[in-house]
Amino acid sequence: MDCHSRRLNRFDGCNFKVFRHNDNNAHSLPDDFIENIQEDAEGNLWVETASGYAVYDPIKGNFNCQLATILKQKFGIDRQPALIYIDPDKNFWIYTTGVGTVQYQIKTGKLIDYPQTKRIADIRAFGSEATLLFTDGTLQRVDRNSSKVIATDTQLTTQQPLISEKYSLFIDHKGNHWVYTKSATGLWYYNHKAQTWSWLSNSTSSHPYRLSSNVILSVTEDRNKNIWIATDHGGIDIIDKETGLLTNLQNNPLDERSLANNSSNCIYCDGQGILWIGTYKKGVSYYSESIFKFGVEHLTQFKHIKNFDGDVTFLKSDSQNRLWIGTNGSGLISINRTTGEQKLYEHQPNNPASLAGNVIVSICAARDGRVWIGTYLGGMDCFDGRQFIHYRHQPDNANSLVSNDVWSIQEDKNGLLWIGTLGAGLQSFDPQTQKFTTYTTQLSSPFVSALAFGKDGTLLIGTAYGLTLYDPKTKQFESIFGNRRKTATFSNLNINQVMEDSRGLLWIATRDGLNILNLKNDQLTVLRKADGLADDIICSVIEDNDKNIWATTLNGVTNIVIGTHPRTGEYQFTYYNYDETDGLQSREFNMRSTTKTPQGKS
Repeated sequence: MDCHSRRLNRFDGCNFKVFRHNDNNAHSLPDDFIENIQEDAEGNLWVETASGYAVYDPIKGNFNCQLATILKQKFGIDRQPALIYIDPDKNFWIYTTGVGTVQYQIKTGKLIDYPQTKRIADIRAFGSEATLLFTDGTLQRVDRNSSKVIATDTQLTTQQPLISEKYSLFIDHKGNHWVYTKSATGLWYYNHKAQTWSWLSNSTSSHPYRLSSNVILSVTEDRNKNIWIATDHGGIDIIDKETGLLTNLQNNPLDERSLANNSSNCIYCDGQGILWIGTYKKGVSYYSESIFKFGVEHLTQFKHIKNFDGDVTFLKSDSQNRLWIGTNGSGLISINRTTGEQKLYEHQPNNPASLAGNVIVSICAARDGRVWIGTYLGGMDCFDGRQFIHYRHQPDNANSLVSNDVWSIQEDKNGLLWIGTLGAGLQSFDPQTQKFTTYTTQLSSPFVSALAFGKDGTLLIGTAYGLTLYDPKTKQFESIFGNRRKTATFSNLNINQVMEDSRGLLWIATRDGLNILNLKNDQLTVLRKADGLADDIICSVIEDNDKNIWATTLNGVTNIVIGTHPRTGEYQFTYYNYDETDGLQSREFNMRSTTKTPQGKS
């Protein structure tokens, strides 16, 4: 027996107020067990409890439990209701045991009587009709503008002879009927066009859909016309009638964005398309495509590993649709985005062929399929799919890695690797000859934080003190700290990331603002939080396939849509900021932790 109560709570946007039955207050709820809530055209709430209906007046802030008196005054109906249904047009359908149903049309004040002797379990309106569902499973379609009975269907009475006051009915946008009870009897589906019935269950013989549970507690339709089915212990089943696919949503204890509980009592789709799901003792879950714009990979497969931390420091996609993830102390992860397979590579002290270190700060996916990994204090690794080959600093060997802090790795069009270190400058490395070449004095700072290539092959070198450009044709270095005319300087010389977009603009992420350098006209533009960014500390910047810019910050993500002024041709920027309410796991991002997949996803 379920001994818990479902109390009524009101949320005004800031605070909750709990409404309870009070024996000493005639204007309190008649019962704490809430079955249903409906709103009428005047904004009053009709609350169904285990002890009958009560009407809440939001102006007076109290409940009126004298339903017979209310119905007499408002509609001229002298009846004690057993069931009240307020349809989408705010018309009232009131069923009285042994008498039948009466409809009150709110616009005309007209009363339409539908006399019945059998007991009614549910009522739903659709178009110019309404369907009355009786407790024995009979469905009766009636005209909403007259007392005419259009059709009577007794199919369910032969399939399910159990008489149930718990029958519930939902009618979708095409007039299809979905009938269920709160016992383990599955779901009946009536195809309005074909005029055929189907019984859906979790049996292997269930067709056309197999449900996750036989206990159905609620059914609704979302804005995309998918059917959402709340079950007991089976999660949520979502039916796409266009494709014939059924998707099941389940609670994942390691994912805070999953369904709160696999037993869902009710589902409601609001005017904005948000699905609200009331769960058994686990509160409310909600879902909307417009809210969750970002998918989250929680790396739950590795949560069982001792001391595993999913703090992601670097991301890189390769040509084989694999995503390589560097972590801050938990090693290297690969995710095959085609098969979904996930692998974790860790440093093993007794295995010389394992990863050199577990703190990954840079990754380069080479064209030949090998992956180059830069670590903090562990040097550089080359992974060929079977083993890790280590490159470390050797003080007595000039042809070795100049530092074990490998902060950035990029491959040029000739297959040469360019390596940025934290404090020891820049190196190039030829995988064919195994030769290192070191550059230190040519840079504006030996602390290299980011490397990228421009469209003409120029190497863009972001450092702790400005930007250095390397021309591979002339083999010349140029350090710049703003525009070349020196009439404007970068907002901050400590550069976190740099990249050239499809327009030829250099986007320079700094600790204080996002800088845009147009080398064609030598114009420098600085964007800050005051202009529309989520924050002034820019962690990374990337361009999507639509030529829009995405910038991660310490306070969320900004999408920058670029346009041009129709008269001057100058660039114009529109900003869209995102945070946890849009599906982000957190607002705070690590430096340079962005990538773009071959499919164009960021």
